[in-house]
Amino acid sequence: MPTRRHFLAGSAAAVGLAALPTAPQAQAAAGAAQATAAAAAPATPNFVVILADDLGYGDLGAYGQQLITTPRIDRLAAEGLRFTDAYSTAAVCAPSRCSLLTGLHTGHSAVRANPNGVAGALKAGDTTFAEVLRARGYRTAVIGKWGFGPQEGDQPSHPNSRGFEEFYGYIDAPWQVEL
Repeated sequence: MPTRRHFLAGSAAAVGLAALPTAPQAQAAAGAAQATAAAAAPATPNFVVILADDLGYGDLGAYGQQLITTPRIDRLAAEGLRFTDAYSTAAVCAPSRCSLLTGLHTGHSAVRANPNGVAGALKAGDTTFAEVLRARGYRTAVIGKWGFGPQEGDQPSHPNSRGFEEFYGYIDAPWQVEL
């Protein structure tokens, strides 16, 4: 019997898959008839998710900051979608990142606090938005801090095992690095 976690992840994945248009790679494989129909459909959107620890709502020019210049992020905001009523799921980074990746409320997610020594890890049944996007033919990458587990690439909590084709950054969070 599926758990509530699997139900939530599966539901989120199904809704996400239904809402996204088919990616160009999948269209090419679908055949000439579907490719003709897909040509009339809107192009697959590109998107960038920026999660920055300790960045407040008013710290970017797109949201009113006048002392600090953020021209490239401001341009992304001007040409794309801005969130004006979004809230963090947690006051610290690890559970906030886990909820963003999985879509799960912090009370249901695998990581509920910043680790004290060993990083918390995503569970085998957790579905990330990168896995959903890869299933739709998107290319995915994560750049920066991961903070969900061991350095070894073959671990189930490694970004390359969680739907991200490319990973450039560091696994351990700064508080986990031994000096």
